Amino acid sequence: MLNSPNNPGGYEFGRDDLETIATFAERHNLWIISDEVYRRTVFDGEFLSIAFPE
Repeated sequence: MLNSPNNPGGYEFGRDDLETIATFAERHNLWIISDEVYRRTVFDGEFLSIAFPE
């Protein structure tokens, strides 16, 4: 389960983090459940979704 930006701290995974998680999940045939309900509260830059990494 991936929560980004996380609640209550607001930590956001960066592109490198998301690529690492996606590579690991793909290599081990794992699903990623991503809770992005707070995506509109990103304060610095743009929101990055693991579902749409580009």
